[in-house]
Amino acid sequence: MPRDVVKALGLRAWNNPDELRPICEKVVVENPKQAAIYRSGKNGILGYFIKQVMDATQDGANAEIAKSILEELLKGGDNQS
Repeated sequence: MPRDVVKALGLRAWNNPDELRPICEKVVVENPKQAAIYRSGKNGILGYFIKQVMDATQDGANAEIAKSILEELLKGGDNQS
């Protein structure tokens, strides 16, 4: 029954890192100024990126998984921006 409600509302839980990664990558690429701020040591801006992922998934993303992926992407930096 709950699955039917979720499906009817067009909602979805994003718990698979392989599905969340492209969304996180897009958020980082589309926000180069914020990425630069994060990379300069101001890690508090990570919440901004998590909010963008949550918005993109209609609050369906697993925030902990999104956070982990975003931290990895933002620390990498070499293929982003």
